[in-house]
Amino acid sequence: EGNKIMLSYVLYGLSGALIAFGIYMLMLYVSAMPTQKSESVVAEVNKLDNVQSQTLINKLLGGISKLFLPLVELSDSTKYQIQAALSYFNYNVTPEQHFCDALTSGIVVAILCLPFMAIKPWAGLIGLVLGAFIFKNEFNGPIKRMKMVREDIEYDAALFCKFISDALKEENRNVIDILTSCKESVSTSFKNELEHTLTDMKTGNQEQALVDMSRRISTSTMTQITVGLLGIVRGDNQTLYFEMLYEKLHKAELTRIRKQNSLKPGKISKISMLLILAVVGLILTGMILTLMEEFKSNGVL
Repeated sequence: EGNKIMLSYVLYGLSGALIAFGIYMLMLYVSAMPTQKSESVVAEVNKLDNVQSQTLINKLLGGISKLFLPLVELSDSTKYQIQAALSYFNYNVTPEQHFCDALTSGIVVAILCLPFMAIKPWAGLIGLVLGAFIFKNEFNGPIKRMKMVREDIEYDAALFCKFISDALKEENRNVIDILTSCKESVSTSFKNELEHTLTDMKTGNQEQALVDMSRRISTSTMTQITVGLLGIVRGDNQTLYFEMLYEKLHKAELTRIRKQNSLKPGKISKISMLLILAVVGLILTGMILTLMEEFKSNGVL
C-alpha cells in the first residue's frame, strides 16, 4: 500500500511538472519575449569562429531524429523559407533535419505524457496537444525570429536613409564610415546586420558585401537601399535618390503605424480582469479538490 501511495505521488509530481512546462512554453510563445540577449551571445560566438550553431532540440536529441529523415519531403517554398532562416542564424542543419528535430521533440513530449493516462484518461489528450504545440513552435521558430529581424530593420529603414542622405549632403562618400556612424542609432537586429556587413566590406569586396546583405534580409526595402549604396561605392551622386527614398519610406512608416493603431485591441477593463481571475480561481479550486479526493481514496488524508 505504501509503495502504491509513493507511486501516486511520483506520478502526480511528474504530471504537474509537465503541465507547468507546457504552460511555460505557451506563455513564452504568446508573450514573444525579447531575444536581444541571446542574439548578442550568438553574435559574440560567431566572432570567435566557433563551430556553427545547432538548434536546441538537435543538441538534446542527437541523432534520434535522423531516423525520420528519409521520410521527409518539404515543398520548395517551405524549404526556401526554412533554409534562409537557418542560414541567417547559423544553424548547421538542413530544412529536412530541422523538421525531423521538431517532430522528434513533439513525439517525445507526447510519449512522456502517455503513462499518466493510468491516472487520468485526459492526460493522453494533453500530451498530444502539448506535443503538437512543441512541434509547431520549434519548426516555425527560425522563421518567426527571421520575421522579427526583418520587421526591426523595416522600422529603421526610413531613419537609415535619412542618415545616408545627410552624410551625402556633407560630401561623405565613404560607405564604411556612413554605415559605422549609423549602426549605433538603429535597432539591435539592424546593428548586428550592419556589423556583419561592415566586417565583410573590410575583409573583402565592398559591392559583394552589400549584395550579400540584401540577399540575407531579402526585402524590397533593403533591395532599394542596397541599390543606392552600390551607386555610392561606384562613385555616383545618390543624394537625391536617398532623399526621395526617405520620403517614400517615411510615408509608408506613418501608414503602417496608423494601421497598427487602428487594429490594436482595447485594454482589458478591471471588471474583465476580475472575471478572468475568478475563472482561474475556480479552475484551480477544482483541481485542488480533485487531488484531495484522490488522496482520501488512497488513505493519505
